[in-house]
Amino acid sequence: MLTRLVVALAALVMLAAPAPIAAQRGAGGGSTGSGGLPLVPTRPLKFTTDEGTWMSVDVSPDGRTLVFDLLGDLYTLPITGGTATRITSGQAFDAMPSFSPDGKQVAFVSDRSGAPNLWVANADGTQPRQLSRTEGFGYDYVSPTWTPDGNAVVVSHNVGPAQTGLTLRGFTPFELYLYPIAGGVGQRLTGGDPNAPGVTGRNAFTAPAYLGPRFAGPQTIWYSSGGQTPQLFTLDVETGKSVRRSTPRIIGMRPILSPDHRWLVYATRRNEQTSLRLRELATGDERWLVRNAQHDQIATKTTRDLMPGMAFTPDSKAIVTSYGGKFWKVAVPSGEATPIPFTADYDELIGASTQFSYAFNDSTVTVRQIRWPRLSPDGKRVAFIALDRLWVADLPVRRVPGQTVAATNIHRLTKFDVS
Repeated sequence: MLTRLVVALAALVMLAAPAPIAAQRGAGGGSTGSGGLPLVPTRPLKFTTDEGTWMSVDVSPDGRTLVFDLLGDLYTLPITGGTATRITSGQAFDAMPSFSPDGKQVAFVSDRSGAPNLWVANADGTQPRQLSRTEGFGYDYVSPTWTPDGNAVVVSHNVGPAQTGLTLRGFTPFELYLYPIAGGVGQRLTGGDPNAPGVTGRNAFTAPAYLGPRFAGPQTIWYSSGGQTPQLFTLDVETGKSVRRSTPRIIGMRPILSPDHRWLVYATRRNEQTSLRLRELATGDERWLVRNAQHDQIATKTTRDLMPGMAFTPDSKAIVTSYGGKFWKVAVPSGEATPIPFTADYDELIGASTQFSYAFNDSTVTVRQIRWPRLSPDGKRVAFIALDRLWVADLPVRRVPGQTVAATNIHRLTKFDVS
């Protein structure tokens, strides 16, 4: 199936200059921008861990360093494993990091401005600066990836029903945007409304969602669609033509290409198990690479993509991915997986406790719901369910239909500790 998209490249206006970390973070780790993060941190939380959940990871261009997200902070780690170094911290939720082609910068998604947006920082986390300018929640940015020349970042972004006029099962659709590092408004590469404020582009909306962009060359992007049966696509940036690269019955998620353009790895379903599939692009031959990977997010809102980020090593001989709480270096094409051990220190101030104490009378309880009442054959008693227990009570001999009566001698019939 071919989907025609027209891409209009336009002049881009400059954004504000970078601000220092203290200004970006604020006292609560939060922000610049009109909103900022409202939660005031009051309690310390410190621990060391050697595992994590849903960790997106990328490999530096020299193949020596990993960058990953863990509990809303970004860390770097030698590719051989060891102690992770935290490069961002605070109340903001930072995620989905991606190294620039020269390895000097990291693109990531953060809500430090008070809403999710696309950010870029030095590889050590210093001098963060905001590329997108979304205000308010409900708008997400997913899986940033750099253009091959390092001058821009492509990211999936749901612009919302106000701009597209469309929703997907209650969720707004994602589209691909290009943000220049020099600053400027987002260039819409797929879909959308040409009259939307702050966005350039003139494409018609043609697919439900676009997630996980990856460049296959200067002008070609691999990505996956959303929905219950996501598919693999390529987008020719120059012509605007989008081509489906998977069959309708096969799920395809989070495609990544090897630097030598020989291999494609993508996530799919094997029965109900999420697995990684390897495709040799020259022949189209495929094989299983990882048979039990991180479970995907097809069935929920994809605020952090359908799968965590993964990346090839520069020599195209392995991918680095996360599943089972660990990092793994998976050889290509054999699929031999070697763990990359790590430890990471977490040290943050968190918000006030949401636990409160309430007085509770455990001797007398007013029951708000009585279920399945049944009169005895002589009409003198009633059996009913309350608090998931079976009870019996006496009824007055004289009763007027339609009027409330007071039962007496209410006692529990069952004595089990379980309902």
